[in-house]
Amino acid sequence: FAELIDGFNDQLTEIILEGQSLGIFVIITANTYQDVNFKIISYIKNRLVLRPLEKSQVDDIVDTPSSYLRKIVLSSSLPPGRGFWGGNKGFEFQAALPVLGSDDTEQNYYLDELIFKMKNAWSEDDLPPDIRIMPEYVTLDELENMLDEKSVDDNSVKFSSPPIGLGREARPLWLSLENNGPNFLVTSANPRQGKTMFIETWITELARKRTPDKFELFLIDFQTHSLRGLAKLPHLKDKWFIYQKKLLMPALESLEKEITNRIQLLDKLYEKSPEDYDPLQILKDKGVILIVIDDYNAFRQKTDPYEEQKALLKCLQLGEECGVFVLLSDMTASLGYPSQDDILKHITKNANGLALGSYENIGTYYNQAQITSGEKTNEFLPGRGYLVSNGFGRV
Repeated sequence: FAELIDGFNDQLTEIILEGQSLGIFVIITANTYQDVNFKIISYIKNRLVLRPLEKSQVDDIVDTPSSYLRKIVLSSSLPPGRGFWGGNKGFEFQAALPVLGSDDTEQNYYLDELIFKMKNAWSEDDLPPDIRIMPEYVTLDELENMLDEKSVDDNSVKFSSPPIGLGREARPLWLSLENNGPNFLVTSANPRQGKTMFIETWITELARKRTPDKFELFLIDFQTHSLRGLAKLPHLKDKWFIYQKKLLMPALESLEKEITNRIQLLDKLYEKSPEDYDPLQILKDKGVILIVIDDYNAFRQKTDPYEEQKALLKCLQLGEECGVFVLLSDMTASLGYPSQDDILKHITKNANGLALGSYENIGTYYNQAQITSGEKTNEFLPGRGYLVSNGFGRV
């Protein structure tokens, strides 16, 4: 069973370690001791082996079995249900039958009868609640309907940043420009995991909640022009939707001019009153500029490292403290190593965002972000993955 589910052993280990305090207990059966992952076995202190055939089967269950007990339990004449209860001190054990019966068929009959009586003895009110699982898809309207005053600590974030999905606790999760920026990544292990769909959804909702004078978009889409629908939003300045290389440098020059104006504004605010200076004032006065690059590898292949890429990096560096944010998207296999790309290196030093499809390479692109062992998996449905926020990833 463990071989069929990637990450199952890590998840089960976490349940064993933390479940007991929550009233969750685990029973594992296997043909041999070796079939169970060593890490799991090391945390299980109550062990039982039934009718062992070899000395090693006993030694695996009990730390220091006596030769006398070992001889008894290795006898070929033991009845069914007889075995050895392990731990620090082992002892002979006979398992009790749940019902009477002369053979398996008769025992199964009476067992089914017992279970039927137990089931009908409890009313609907006494039954345990169903275990919640994540739906295959969720809409923004459904997320909005889940919101309440306890959903997020900061209501200003709640109203300016839309929820982006459901967490494992079946509560909405956020990715906030102000709290999680300025650098965002959306990655996936494979194509068609939902990167572009998320970008369209998030940006559309951000634009719905923010006026064009407080939220401006700068879109670079060289590959499939999948963001062309967003180009119709009123939040784009003229020529800030770049779908060809020849359009990029003029747009970057315009962007740099805007950033320079913001820096000059901050300098004036500081000169006016150093004591009252607030670097976040620029966000209140001028709002956010969000640069979006969908399919970063296509951008990298079609631009010159010493011209367009250098100009973009300059804008990112200059704008980092004055409301310029960046969202970069691609498959991890196409991104390459951050140490070999100055733009990628700049973004990944403190990136937050979404890693769709798999937990692999999260540490590489999200500044060594951590995921609990029980949540690691490579078998996600499209649209499912990890929200990486401030160094920690959640399903």
